[in-house]
Amino acid sequence: AIQSNTGDILLRTQGQAFNQNEFNRIVLRSFADGSRLYLSDVAYVRDAFTQRSGLTSFDGKYGAGLMVYAIGDQDVIDTTNIIKRYVEKKQLTLADNIELSYWQDFSHYIEERMDLMGKNLTIGALLVFLILLVFLNFNLAFWVMAGLPVCFLGTVALMQMSGVNVSLNMISLFGFITVLGIMVDDAIIIGESIDSTTNKDGHNLNAVIKGVKRVAIPATFGVLTTVVSFLPTVTLDSVFAPFPAAMGWVVIFCLLFSLLESKLILPAHIAHSRLTQIPLLTAISQRTNRFSARTNVKLNQFIDQLYLPFLKRCLVNRYTTLASFIGALIITGGILASGIVLLVVMPNVPSEILGAKVEMIEGTPNSQTENAVDQITEALYQANQDYIQDSGDTNGFIKHFYTWGTPGDYAEFMLELTKVEHRSIDSYEIIQRWRKNAGDITGTKSLVFRAAEEMLGDPISFNISADTREELVAASTELEQIIASYEGVYDSKSSLNNQVDELKLNIKPSAEALGLSLSDLGGQVRDAFYGIEAQRIQRGTDEVKVMVRYPREDRKALADLDTMFIRTMSGDTVPFYSVADITSQPSYASIEKINGRRAVNISAKVDKLSFNPDAISRQIITHDFPQLIAKYPSLRFEMEGEAKDSADIVNGLTQGFILAIIAVYALLAIPLKSYTQPLIIMAIIPFSLIGAIAGHLIMDTAFSMMSFFGVIALIGVAVNDSLILTDAVNQQRAEGQSITDAVLASCKRRFRAILLTSLTTFFGLFPMLLETSLQAQVIQPMAISLAFGIVFATVITLLLIPCLFLILNDIQEREVKSLSNNGAAF
Repeated sequence: AIQSNTGDILLRTQGQAFNQNEFNRIVLRSFADGSRLYLSDVAYVRDAFTQRSGLTSFDGKYGAGLMVYAIGDQDVIDTTNIIKRYVEKKQLTLADNIELSYWQDFSHYIEERMDLMGKNLTIGALLVFLILLVFLNFNLAFWVMAGLPVCFLGTVALMQMSGVNVSLNMISLFGFITVLGIMVDDAIIIGESIDSTTNKDGHNLNAVIKGVKRVAIPATFGVLTTVVSFLPTVTLDSVFAPFPAAMGWVVIFCLLFSLLESKLILPAHIAHSRLTQIPLLTAISQRTNRFSARTNVKLNQFIDQLYLPFLKRCLVNRYTTLASFIGALIITGGILASGIVLLVVMPNVPSEILGAKVEMIEGTPNSQTENAVDQITEALYQANQDYIQDSGDTNGFIKHFYTWGTPGDYAEFMLELTKVEHRSIDSYEIIQRWRKNAGDITGTKSLVFRAAEEMLGDPISFNISADTREELVAASTELEQIIASYEGVYDSKSSLNNQVDELKLNIKPSAEALGLSLSDLGGQVRDAFYGIEAQRIQRGTDEVKVMVRYPREDRKALADLDTMFIRTMSGDTVPFYSVADITSQPSYASIEKINGRRAVNISAKVDKLSFNPDAISRQIITHDFPQLIAKYPSLRFEMEGEAKDSADIVNGLTQGFILAIIAVYALLAIPLKSYTQPLIIMAIIPFSLIGAIAGHLIMDTAFSMMSFFGVIALIGVAVNDSLILTDAVNQQRAEGQSITDAVLASCKRRFRAILLTSLTTFFGLFPMLLETSLQAQVIQPMAISLAFGIVFATVITLLLIPCLFLILNDIQEREVKSLSNNGAAF
């Protein structure tokens, strides 16, 4: 800078080239005669994108793809509609040989799922209302159902609360379906108590309040135990966590609102109802009330003539009854352990978007990758043609087919199927035909097909490591063969399958005499074939690399290395072959290490419709790995993929479940004022599994993680019913009745309420049990666990729990007798 009297003046020379023409005019040397040697005289200057070849096709034509996402609070359906309108308008401006289209319209699936859940929610609510009309008078049934919108709207208002952030989606809507019957249960208990009290004391405000007070405490704590049961679903910490959390928050909020609605709003509605003053509703209520009255007469006959006599026999033979239930529980465990009901932590969910990926061995020629792509593509179209011939469906199952990748590296394939209702073949069968037609492909490191939405990694995956490469190679090869030998396992792959030809450069003694070192030799070869970065320039918002290397046509073949010249320390050039030798040997393109040891990943897919991947992994760990370690002493292994993620999820759920059980016990002990009676109520928890697993057997569905969430919901409902029965027994005992009379009287009084809670929960979920769509298969296992489990839990509540009361009484009497005998002896 020039520091003048008026201030500093900056000085700067400007000679930076920014584009191809400016680089061409760079002067390398000036001669005495005034001539100049420009960069363009000795080099080709290309201003282009990074040299990277790619392959992309759409529906068999060359194409390019663009993914569009909705971000933040943008609505997916609105965003999709904007894109569709843009595509339609833009197509009108394009040439006839250029086609612009959209595919993988996920808004369609979202709308389908929302419509599905909305339909099932509506049908479920209607069925619940009809069930209520069968047993309750119209006025009570109407106001019980009227509380649902209050709870639903309150929940929707809290779903976007900070820390919750749950949107209206398929999972959260299923939460509304799940809690539909549970919320009604709480209102039924309150309403049924009010109804019985007003029938006895007359319809007045005091009778309504008396009816509420009679069951307010057990009903409140019953709801709280259900809330606590769902807490593990919102505290799970894993990649899978958002799914149960979306449902769990909905259930928890709905239950908390139902707690307020059933204790404060419902009694007010019943006490001050004027429905009978509306002519139309009066006519309807008269008919339904007559029907419910006849139903209750029949129900009371059933209770007096069948249920109570049978219950008396069970009470007399209470230990035999308990042994029978324990036997049923053992048989249920055997059904699960034997695989009659398949146990799969994360089931595959059939998808309408199928995929495949082929990875080539590093260094594979581009032409070989293109041949692999052609072979896989032809295999798909052949499978489609075979389906057309077999089924007569001229449309086939292919809606769109997209391929992209990098020659010499990998290629991915994505297939959008026609709608499931328009074809007679499922995604698993399509994948099987596609895989079979593709056959073996030369030069591939792995070839994987995907027919379902996989939430986690590969079902079977192990990382193995060893001290020496020889042991690792031998052990990995043997392990891959072992895994592939298991029935139901397919698409096994190893990260070791990446051997490529490697050229090893050896410097000759004559080169050392010229002052060349092995480092000089390697550096010049690298600069020539890969290139040396001369500089980086900023062009607008882009950073552009300036690379110096041989022209592409001079670095494509091994012969180009032989014709290369090496510059010596003196500045002279000598042929490459005069200063170096080349030897070829196989090598690995990449090396994995775990804690400093060479490692290999072995993974595979499993047919989860017929086989349990966790059982296969356990068999490999307990049976196969000990034999491998005996053969290769330095071998170490660890689980990866779905097995590891599933174990983490199960551990997290187990911890949350244990804490929830402790909290449930504490909540039960408070209103009962007993340490032993909560144990009787909680005895229902393991026995409830009988119905849940029986439901999976009947519906021919694997018991999965979603099934377990259904069991969690089942626990809350079953405990709630048992608590109501236990509270009634305590009230009868407080009036001076014997334990047997108190149990019989309580079971008779609470029979209708317990039956209603079970029926409303079951029929609220009944539409989901009959659903056959792909979208419903994600959450159907949970509906099966809860619906069938509550049916059996009702049997447990009405038969086993009364027997447990008498068994507890027997134990207490024996202790008292023992203490009195000891006192007398003393």
